[in-house]
Amino acid sequence: MAEPDLAKSRHWTYDDYMRLPDDGKRYEILWGELVMTPSPARRHQRVIARLITALVKFLDGRDLGEWLPSPMDIVLANDSIVQPDLLFFRKGRSLDSPRHGIHVPPDLAFEVISDSSRKRDAEDKTRLYMQYGVREYWLVDPDPKRIDVFVFDAGAIVSHGEFTSGEATSPDVLPGFRVSLADLFA
Repeated sequence: MAEPDLAKSRHWTYDDYMRLPDDGKRYEILWGELVMTPSPARRHQRVIARLITALVKFLDGRDLGEWLPSPMDIVLANDSIVQPDLLFFRKGRSLDSPRHGIHVPPDLAFEVISDSSRKRDAEDKTRLYMQYGVREYWLVDPDPKRIDVFVFDAGAIVSHGEFTSGEATSPDVLPGFRVSLADLFA
């Protein structure tokens, strides 16, 4: 298979994505546009580790579903493949596919904002996740230490809250799940 011309501007698809070189870079396709994200900073990874710890602690002993960290290809559409930082699928969802990646939207997606991904995570991915059936989206911003929680309902983006102190909570997918902002951003 020939490698795609990364400099060529065109509408990217799943097949193009599968031909990308294994060059250690993280690629996503948003509505046919190929985007490359540099590797995250240490602070970004610490926040993800703390989110994972909170999620695992909450899920311990509860048979609610499956969580997965990035990198994990989520194929929302033939021209929209994303890698949320952390995701959760409720129990009973079929995640198996004969093709690479998971071909159903997660119930809950977490994105930790980096300077290089701020607009994409806050604007583009919010709309993309709503369009393709993600039920709840946590946008975690280490600077200015804030979590925005969104629920997608009948094609509308509904804010559950902009948390800058105290605890952020899951209103829909994982009722009772809480994250202390002080602990998360310590």
